[in-house]
Amino acid sequence: MMTPHHRESVLDIFVRIQEANGGAYPSKKILEESQYPPGRPGIQCWFDRDRGNQHFVFLRNEDDAVAGHIEIQPLSEHQLLGKNLFYWEKAFPKQSKSHTLTDLMVLKRFAVDPVWQGQDIGRQLLRHAIHKIENIPGKRPALVVLNVLQPAQRLYKSEGGQVAGKFNEVMGELIVSYIF
Repeated sequence: MMTPHHRESVLDIFVRIQEANGGAYPSKKILEESQYPPGRPGIQCWFDRDRGNQHFVFLRNEDDAVAGHIEIQPLSEHQLLGKNLFYWEKAFPKQSKSHTLTDLMVLKRFAVDPVWQGQDIGRQLLRHAIHKIENIPGKRPALVVLNVLQPAQRLYKSEGGQVAGKFNEVMGELIVSYIF
């Protein structure tokens, strides 16, 4: 479980990541469209939208500092109303008889502190989250990612992610969706 101390560390990681990638992730465009304040307050609003989700953090043993974060959001009937349904139908257009949108559990707000990237922390977090979901009968892991985040997409493909669709976000950013 994520403690309040860990939550603050995760927010700091997202701020550093956004600074390192020039605002691509978390997307400054999307945060502004949501009318969140700039900088850390806006990232905090974005992070707090889905408080009921499961959060997992990767801790460095020597100082209990957070090196990475991932979150799991079930797509419930409630979350598939109105504009949310339109978004998820664009993200996962190829629904089959074997699974529907409500069968998906979405991996979200996945990040590794830039200082710790390249050390398989992201891979471990991804595997842990996928394993958690695969142990829930009838559920499948899925995620959406900005197309510009090519290193993340290479990781998803290497861990068995299959491209489910591509679409333009409200702000015109190309999004790629994956199902595992």
